[in-house]
Amino acid sequence: DVQRAEHHSDEGDHPDAQLEVGRLYLDGVGLKQSTPLAIEWFKKAAKDKDNAEHAEFFLSEIEKKSGKAPAKKPDAKKAPAKKAEEKKK
Repeated sequence: DVQRAEHHSDEGDHPDAQLEVGRLYLDGVGLKQSTPLAIEWFKKAAKDKDNAEHAEFFLSEIEKKSGKAPAKKPDAKKAPAKKAEEKKK
């Protein structure tokens, strides 16, 4: 049931439910199809290490279909070095 899955996923640590709600929104199963809401739920699910790979897969598929290039994640290792270089100037 969509409402039960949404309720459980909203309560907190239910990444499986978050992933499932994202899929339901993406496919429009049991509710109105909404890619923006699917993305929101996949991002929530991606915070969990066990679901991150699946959520990232769905997010990348959405990006491919939209024709947009995947958003690049900042490289945490390079960011502090860049700040240090800027301070020297």
